[in-house]
Amino acid sequence: MSNPAEKSFTYRAATTALPFTLVSIIFDIIKHFTQEMPVLATTASFLKLGLVTAVLYWCMKKFTADEGYVPYGRSFRFGFSICTFSAIICTLWSFLNIYVIFPDQLDVMMEALSTAFEQMGTNFDYDMIVRYVPAALIISSFISCLIWGLILSGILANFTKNDSPFTDDTQDDHTIDNQ
Repeated sequence: MSNPAEKSFTYRAATTALPFTLVSIIFDIIKHFTQEMPVLATTASFLKLGLVTAVLYWCMKKFTADEGYVPYGRSFRFGFSICTFSAIICTLWSFLNIYVIFPDQLDVMMEALSTAFEQMGTNFDYDMIVRYVPAALIISSFISCLIWGLILSGILANFTKNDSPFTDDTQDDHTIDNQ
């Protein structure tokens, strides 16, 4: 078995994205079944954010422990790579969600949209909306995952970077010796 530090950066980010994505998908399923209970759905959303952050931190920390010296930029790049691969998988999940697993969810959403447009008194071209809403949902899912990945990676990279072994952090440069 080869040393994990010898594996390519992209391969490590892609394989590390799997547990990260799994947490997202599990909580999306939970949110689907608790959407009738807003308190549980909101709680599931907060739990998802917390667990996704913890899993991303763990993955980034594991990477920096294997690599030795890892500056902020490399730690950020690894975290954002994980989030990018996860965004691709979550987008595929959204596609399956909309068209295969829960197709009734799109019908309910379109009915609510139709009712809202009728109450506003605007013309509602149902066929046009039906064509574009699923694509908009899938694209927004991808962009949302990327934005959250950018934010979380930026914050967590500061905590997961490894300082250079050539810097001495034991001295306090802001004190004056009175000798």
